[in-house]
Amino acid sequence: MARSPRVLVVNPWIHDFSAYDFWMRPLGLLYLAAVLRDAGCEVDFIDCIDRSHPGLKDIRTPDFPKSRIDGRGKLLRTEIPSPPAIEDVPKRFNRYGITPEMFHADLESIEQPEVILVTSHMTYWYTGVRETIREIRKVLSGVPVLLGGTYASLLPEHARVNSGADRIITGESENKIVAAVENAAGRPAPKDIAYRTIDDYPLPAFDLLHDRRSLPVLTSRGCPFRCGYCASYRIMPGFRRRDPKKVADEIELHHEKFGTRHFAFYDDALLIDKAEHFHVILREIIRRGKPVSFHMPNAIHGREVDSVTAELMFNAGCKTVRIGFETSNKERQESSGGKITSKDLLDAAENLERAGYKRKDIDVYVMMGLPGQKTSEVEESMRFVHDAGCTVRPVSYTPIPGTPCWEKAVDAKPSLAGEPLLHNNSIFPLQGADMNAEEFAALKDMARDLNLAL
Repeated sequence: MARSPRVLVVNPWIHDFSAYDFWMRPLGLLYLAAVLRDAGCEVDFIDCIDRSHPGLKDIRTPDFPKSRIDGRGKLLRTEIPSPPAIEDVPKRFNRYGITPEMFHADLESIEQPEVILVTSHMTYWYTGVRETIREIRKVLSGVPVLLGGTYASLLPEHARVNSGADRIITGESENKIVAAVENAAGRPAPKDIAYRTIDDYPLPAFDLLHDRRSLPVLTSRGCPFRCGYCASYRIMPGFRRRDPKKVADEIELHHEKFGTRHFAFYDDALLIDKAEHFHVILREIIRRGKPVSFHMPNAIHGREVDSVTAELMFNAGCKTVRIGFETSNKERQESSGGKITSKDLLDAAENLERAGYKRKDIDVYVMMGLPGQKTSEVEESMRFVHDAGCTVRPVSYTPIPGTPCWEKAVDAKPSLAGEPLLHNNSIFPLQGADMNAEEFAALKDMARDLNLAL
């Protein structure tokens, strides 16, 4: 019998001015690892931003403490030179993740792969992808490298020229990754596979992770909304939901198998058709009585948080509750899709409070730096959230190629089109167009002061 193709899957380094592990796991990559295993491939995995990498135990410092009990924590940070496009930014530029020496040791410790699959995330993290691929080639020269993920999907031509990968894979890839690996390896995988629905996908290969105290859960793919600043629908077209009871089965399985107690929902539209979907998941969790907690880093739709939803969330153990509000400006609410009004937010806060949550524990995202947005709009939005008794979470706008806001952003700052590093919300991409850096800093200070007053 022919030997199964061996594939190395890699989660690359992050290059940025700041980064923090808010339940970050390369979920898409781990789904693909499971698919490759399903086809009979041998799979190895290296996570360059693994906070539980065995090599880190000897270099922990006060700047790199242990994880929080719910799985969040700091990433190891190493200062590196800023790329020319952002060298005038007065901030330290860093590599986040394991050291190159650890990465090389990991690469040398595995059996020689025939194909390497690297994922990607933010467009402005592409230099981390490039460094990762460059270091791979130093140890595993001649092995074809395939690049997928968000950056590759949104900017495939840029990735072809700048990443160092041999081939770019775009979009959702469960039904095409095996063929891509077979083509790169020059021979077939042992089994032919095809998935008709997302319920047919194998569960993510979480056994490859070093730390499984917290894990992500994806109950649906895509999003029915078309928010001007979001590219979810471009990366995962359509909106499809999993069988809610199978989601509950997955959570229970991971709790029993790995001892996982914290789960982060990665959905972009978790509460859509909630009575037939999210409510079923929560009721199953409550019925099964497992000691687990849930977190919602991607935010939920406040309009959908009625009294029944709030009570189920509280009783099922949803601890980190974040609502996407963006702005209190009525015109912008309507122009961005009308998914939430100011009254919707107030109703959601009231329902959550009645269910048992403290209002200050309800985080509300407020956008700043949108094309055409003035400082006064952000200030008014923050005050509105504060007056509702909730915690303000300011979020700087990130220009994302292909979104409705993208053209407006490029019109205001043409250099965005040619350099993804300028998309970084840490440098306030549209500063000077409608707000300057000092105004951004003042808005962040304002949010901090409002939250301290709660």
